[in-house]
Amino acid sequence: MKADLTLHPTYVIKNYDMETGAFEVWYNDGKLADDNWYGPINLDLDTMRPEDEEPLHFQIANRVIGQVQRSQLAECNMDSTKAVLANMLGQEQEVDVMSCIKHEEEMRKVDSPSVDPICTQTQIMNIYSEDDFDEQFEALSSELAEE
Repeated sequence: MKADLTLHPTYVIKNYDMETGAFEVWYNDGKLADDNWYGPINLDLDTMRPEDEEPLHFQIANRVIGQVQRSQLAECNMDSTKAVLANMLGQEQEVDVMSCIKHEEEMRKVDSPSVDPICTQTQIMNIYSEDDFDEQFEALSSELAEE
């Protein structure tokens, strides 16, 4: 699943049971269909790591972000996907492992952040003094300005 760096969910913890350690998490994000609180996500302390290993805030936040992403998927238009599924019903499907591996590789490329280099060229400069640096910097700046 592609990471949406613009997600900014908020959550509220409710109904903590001191005996069992169970609690509910209600959440929302401005991108979901309505402004009501979604949930609950039922959690308990038995499934969480101790605070000194990983802050509880981030453990809950990671689960909330995952649930927001699932909620976004549930709310998106699936008409074209339903049409594809309708065409597949009752028909035997065959896919070789290499096709799946290639597909996963392509999806990782789509989902991963860009790693394209920022610099397209380099130039070696010898700098012996501050004046040398200033002169070479001014020369490079004027070359870039001309381009």
